[in-house]
Amino acid sequence: MNNPKDQEKKPAVCECHKIDWTGGPGKYKYIDTGQLLCPQRIVDCGDKVNEGLMEIHEYNLICQYIPGEEGSKFPQDVYKKLVS
Repeated sequence: MNNPKDQEKKPAVCECHKIDWTGGPGKYKYIDTGQLLCPQRIVDCGDKVNEGLMEIHEYNLICQYIPGEEGSKFPQDVYKKLVS
């Protein structure tokens, strides 16, 4: 029998650009609404992996906002807060 999450799976796409990361950990907001991130609206690639909507290899290939990765669009100052 098929896993229900397999049926929900859409092609992996990085939507991390829809998030304002500058507020720092716990203060990330959706750009379109200005509201804080909520678990019911999965946009960022990390949450997609955690929810089984994206595979880790897809994350590594597709996500443009991987914290700490060279060339990442994730704000460097916010990354420094995450690792401090």
